[in-house]
Amino acid sequence: MTFNQEAKLQDDKRPLSVLLIEDNPGDARLVHEALFHNPTGLDFNITVAGRLQDGLAHLEKQPIDVILLDLNLPDSFGFETFTNVYERHPDIPLVVLSGEGTEDLAIKTVDAGAQDYLFKDSLTNHSLVVRTIRYAVGRYRIRKQLKVTEDRLRTVIESTSDGLIIVDLEGKIRFANRAAEVLLETGADELIDKTFPFPIKTSEEVEVTLNQSNGERMILAIRTTPTQWDDQKAYCTSLRNVTARVKAEEALVQSERRLRMVVSNVPVILFALDKTGKVTLLEGKGLPSLSLAPETILGKNIFEIGKEH
Repeated sequence: MTFNQEAKLQDDKRPLSVLLIEDNPGDARLVHEALFHNPTGLDFNITVAGRLQDGLAHLEKQPIDVILLDLNLPDSFGFETFTNVYERHPDIPLVVLSGEGTEDLAIKTVDAGAQDYLFKDSLTNHSLVVRTIRYAVGRYRIRKQLKVTEDRLRTVIESTSDGLIIVDLEGKIRFANRAAEVLLETGADELIDKTFPFPIKTSEEVEVTLNQSNGERMILAIRTTPTQWDDQKAYCTSLRNVTARVKAEEALVQSERRLRMVVSNVPVILFALDKTGKVTLLEGKGLPSLSLAPETILGKNIFEIGKEH
């Protein structure tokens, strides 16, 4: 049976759809009265199923916002009742109705995924019933949004080419993304709880050299920033492969060194100007032929030098 009401949810344009799976007509009536006479003005659509199979069948046909579930039904009993519903519909918040002497069982269902539980002897407390249902739906929505946010963040973390490692204050690794596994040639399972093998310096970038399994060397640039992990202070370290950059810098230095050696042995004068015409470089074996000392030319505008001399 379904009972419809007129009022609207404060944070939704439609009534909150409740499925009550309960075989006791008296308890079903108390739940209906609690929702129908609730002081908040919220609106509910209530569907009652007296058997577990009837409730499951309704869940396959109609969208439901929250389930109220009695664990002891004609066709199911105890914790199995909860698992039969939750495993099929983990995406619907569920509140367990607990009878006398079943509080431990109700707590077990909450630990396993139920949002909350209500004692049947409290069903006459309309405010409590409505508040429990409302909070259950609210908590579920918040957790669902957090899950979406966490999934998006994990996608970003796992898609970056930089290795990311969380290290606790004792220097133990608590998390490593896929890129870190590749850079360190070690699986996350082997890294977790191991000591972070590199210096942790939050004030500067650190470069370390690793010998890879293929015999080549790899240079990692490591940046460390303070963070929180499982509500504890920790460090977030990023590892970037800068081997190509370092090799390019080394090649450039060597190239400049060779060029200077060539220039210093050839009877020519090599000079360079910046955008304003100032002399920024003055070298060559031909410098002695100048009538001016090099230090009097460096930093001056080439055209001013011509005018002066």
